[in-house]
Amino acid sequence: MAVSLKVNGAMRTAPAEPDTQLLYVLRNDLELNGAKFGCGLAQCGACTVLVDGAHAVIEAVARMANWKPGQKGGAGKGRGIGFAKYKNLATYVAVIAEVDVDRASGKVSVPRAWAAADSGLIINPDGLANQIEGGIIQSTNWTLHEEVKFTPAGIASRDWLSYPILIMPDVPKVEVELINRPEERPLGSGEGSQGPAVAAIANAFAAATGKRMRELPLTAERVKGVLLG
Repeated sequence: MAVSLKVNGAMRTAPAEPDTQLLYVLRNDLELNGAKFGCGLAQCGACTVLVDGAHAVIEAVARMANWKPGQKGGAGKGRGIGFAKYKNLATYVAVIAEVDVDRASGKVSVPRAWAAADSGLIINPDGLANQIEGGIIQSTNWTLHEEVKFTPAGIASRDWLSYPILIMPDVPKVEVELINRPEERPLGSGEGSQGPAVAAIANAFAAATGKRMRELPLTAERVKGVLLG
């Protein structure tokens, strides 16, 4: 593939493999020596940005879920995709979520989710897969349920009735694929799947209903309000 950038008003192009560090392209191929090498320990993230690091995880998760561009939902069912590079310096994660929306009750459920992650060199595959899967489940909980409520007297959410969480029968089935890059440094996963998961769920809701939710969590009251609005 090729990288094309506008430099001082002129387009410059350089050939590069998708997993090439962008910093090397800027300095070695385009001779933009103002792009500095730092500590090399990923503290600022400059050495962790690949030319096309997003491409691999998006392609992988699309293949896993049999995702098609422009895929339509409807009748209360939909799928959506989300992507992020965690804190701009760690793992690349793409997530596709499937949702069911009960228009009568306003309940939103997430029966399935797929994720692909690129964290550079993988040290512990099982631990990394568990981290990505757990993040998606936690994010599903945030997206559908978690909300601290306040009154003039203070916090009102003080028990599991006033602060509901995801119960086991509602936990989505999650499939995770890891992309190992032995030639790269470990990037770390952290909470890399939480952001893409909430984005995927929100996009799936829009595909299922034709409506956008602008406030979380997706409570029954909010869902019915948006669907009737």
